[in-house]
Amino acid sequence: MRQTTRTLSSLAGVGAGIALGTLAYARWVERMRIEVKRMEVMVDSPGVPAGGLRILHLSDMHFTGRDRTERLKIERTIKLLGREQVDLLLITGDLIHDTGGLPAALDLIERLPRPRLGAFACLGNHDYSCYSWLGPARVAWREAEPGREMQAAVQRTIEMVARVFKNDRLYLGQDHNDVDALKHALWQHGVFKEVREPNRLVFTFVWEEEGERGIENLVTIEFEDRGSKTQMTFRHAPFVSVGERDGHSYGWSSAFDRLDDHLAQ
Repeated sequence: MRQTTRTLSSLAGVGAGIALGTLAYARWVERMRIEVKRMEVMVDSPGVPAGGLRILHLSDMHFTGRDRTERLKIERTIKLLGREQVDLLLITGDLIHDTGGLPAALDLIERLPRPRLGAFACLGNHDYSCYSWLGPARVAWREAEPGREMQAAVQRTIEMVARVFKNDRLYLGQDHNDVDALKHALWQHGVFKEVREPNRLVFTFVWEEEGERGIENLVTIEFEDRGSKTQMTFRHAPFVSVGERDGHSYGWSSAFDRLDDHLAQ
């Protein structure tokens, strides 16, 4: 009986040790394990430069801004990527998990290598909405006057709970997740103003830079049926200088060349 008891105690001790070791690894090791994976994809497509494109892709970082680990992860990421030469930066959603993660996400984006051809993002559901019960309370705490943080957080939480019981629609808005701040952290962006199929497309274009490149432009593309052909009319304006106008010629000419190649197939 004593032997059986000792065996069970030993097994329990080993199990507890394994469990604690696993938790410690998950908490202090795995969370800091950041790797850069390099993949080479052969693309047989017109318009791709002969030397290829170097694309940096980031996704689902889910920053919360609640612990020191996230700051260490950012430093580790910058250390791994700081000297990389990239042509495109692609971010595919959920930079933040809730409202507290915005400063960390912006810090990472600003410190990444500047892409030669631009940065593009498709925002995820967490970038638009807060799914945490504590999210509104954290926002209220951050926005409250000094000394009134607790009162504001409790009041905001009570308001949210009351709306849930009343079955009201919960809309947290941009005050809780600043989508504009995320959008402007990317170095070029635009917004579709008009999409009228099949003959008209209008969108904005702006570089996130000081000076004349920082002026928002409007791009208008119109298509007109010409029997067996289609006439495309393209306008991109305004420009402060001729040099700034001509600077866009390479990019648009490359895009039109690709369109020609695609239509010829």
